[in-house]
Amino acid sequence: LGVVLGKACTEISHLGRASLRALSAALLVGLLSGAAHAGKVVKSKPPPSATVKPTAESGTVQKGGKARALSPSSASKSSNVRARSRTDHKTHASSGGDASRKVSANKQLESQPPVAEVPPEIRALGPLSVGHPAAGYLVNAVPMPPDPDWVLTAAQHGFATQETVDGLSHCIHQVHERFAGSEPTKLGSLSAIGGGHVSPHKSHRTGRDADVYFFRLPGAPWNKAATRDDLDLPRTWSLLRCFITDTDVDMILIDRKVQAWIEDYALASGEPRAWVEGLFHDHDQPKQMAVVRHEPGHVAHMHVRFSSPKARRAAVQAYDRLVSTRVIVPPVQAIDHTVRKGETLSSIAKDFHVSVERIRALNGIGSSLIRVGQVLTLQRAVDIQGARDAVGVPARRLPPVDVSPAAVSGVAAQAEPELQPTPDCGGEPVEPASGTSDLLDPSAELEAGTTTQPGSPPDADSTSSLSHATQLAARSLAARKPSSECGGQAPAREL
Repeated sequence: LGVVLGKACTEISHLGRASLRALSAALLVGLLSGAAHAGKVVKSKPPPSATVKPTAESGTVQKGGKARALSPSSASKSSNVRARSRTDHKTHASSGGDASRKVSANKQLESQPPVAEVPPEIRALGPLSVGHPAAGYLVNAVPMPPDPDWVLTAAQHGFATQETVDGLSHCIHQVHERFAGSEPTKLGSLSAIGGGHVSPHKSHRTGRDADVYFFRLPGAPWNKAATRDDLDLPRTWSLLRCFITDTDVDMILIDRKVQAWIEDYALASGEPRAWVEGLFHDHDQPKQMAVVRHEPGHVAHMHVRFSSPKARRAAVQAYDRLVSTRVIVPPVQAIDHTVRKGETLSSIAKDFHVSVERIRALNGIGSSLIRVGQVLTLQRAVDIQGARDAVGVPARRLPPVDVSPAAVSGVAAQAEPELQPTPDCGGEPVEPASGTSDLLDPSAELEAGTTTQPGSPPDADSTSSLSHATQLAARSLAARKPSSECGGQAPAREL
């Protein structure tokens, strides 16, 4: 065979003699090595840094001389469970006042991602945002739909809650409607289809986080650090403003350097100074945290965290059901338990709700014999961080609206000329229905929840509100005038 290979190699004219000899020698060594292995079985040894001790139920992996217990399912993974992912949350357990039970932070085990199949009764609940964004999962995820106004740069991470999808869609569409001909907005990572770890992020686990790249001037790379000269400030500020005023967000993360450019633009364009400063800076009097916060490295995109209260509240209510159906597999925590006088493996197993066989497997014990003072490694399931927390929604930071007496008198002056004198037909005058007088006060409309349209020119806030109040005032006063002189009835008010 070596002769045949040598003859074949000589036909390759562009190779030198040294290369031919090296190639022939390598092939011969490979063939001889394969023949030697064909007659015997070679056992592979684990690397010196990790020694595996298999047991009947699971095993322990020793790293650096310390044993680390594995969860029951890690020894036998079923086909419907995805690959395990490392959780970022900290240990949340205490010894409960018992010195014999010690929780080791370095023995906090990894939680497992949800199973692939979700029961119909869980799917009917809609999107569920389970736990903290840096520790939880997303159930019944909603994909970010395709649209000409945006591009998903990481389609495998293009899932979120319905509230997140709606918030992104609304604000991106609004910017593109205001600025015709805009390039599609670039969207980075949202969440994976089942939530959990999304590399390289610490969060993005629960369908509430979205990376939205800044608008850039023509020719500037969208995924590189922005500069003051290539950042499209009008579009970027319009998008940021919409997230703050039109959606429920917990916070928006942008590098402090880019924040300064956007803040300067907002002030220069006529936005109220006190309002803008409250968006970018914390205040002590009254105590108020900024919505836009500093995060190093966020120089090409903004990280928007939506509140998604509906998906979070539903997840809190359904958490026990999610665990019992194994849609969510909570993390398992390792505990060091010192054996006390009178304890047996059976009594310890009963106290910790585990089997005797499981304790033996975790500790490499071949019998039920234990001694006082012996330290046993035990396990217990703990809740995913934030899975049962109360859900709160921060108040939206809306810009102030001009409701000064001059503005209100201007509304009445605009509405009055349109009214015609009511003919004297006798009888009682037609009075407006109850509540009509409130419509003359623009502040009543504000209390009802009317907000300005985000993305509009800064000085258009008060104008749009007053225009709307003018229409309401005119309609309410027009309700006093009967139709067809005297014979008809007062027209119905259109609210």
